[in-house]
Amino acid sequence: QGDNTGYKNVFKSYENDLIIRFNPSWMEKKEKLDISNKQFFKAVEFAKMLFENWMRVLYEQIELSDLEQSIWERAVQNGKDGIVVLEEKIPWQIFIKKKGYEDVKLIIDKSDRGGYSITSKDKDLYQIKDSKYLTFVHPSKFMGVAETLDKAIIGAKYSLNLAC
Repeated sequence: QGDNTGYKNVFKSYENDLIIRFNPSWMEKKEKLDISNKQFFKAVEFAKMLFENWMRVLYEQIELSDLEQSIWERAVQNGKDGIVVLEEKIPWQIFIKKKGYEDVKLIIDKSDRGGYSITSKDKDLYQIKDSKYLTFVHPSKFMGVAETLDKAIIGAKYSLNLAC
């Protein structure tokens, strides 16, 4: 058993370490008699937030995988020269590992920081090359960023030595 005061046969995790931080110090206990209960309820609220986030992620993995799979399939079918352009931000990395996507070389999707990311399926086989079309290329050449979709496509073609 374990709770926010210790562990016995409980898997120790980062989250448990955070919960322990809600325990009042000896000085707090000395000065405020009801501090343990107050801190306990704060810990419960924090744990509820963690649990709700875990459930949200789990729900998306279960319920949205068919939708994401169809978005991925459509993008692959519309892809050309090994370049797949995703119209929507999905976790494409889970699909690329499956069989049947050997022709996919580079994936273009919207960047969380603005613009478009170009990511290599395998940086050892397909490296992103520095060019005037890309505003950033990672030093390991596994990804690059362009301001617009058109520039991302041209940068991807340039990286694959295709006519632009």
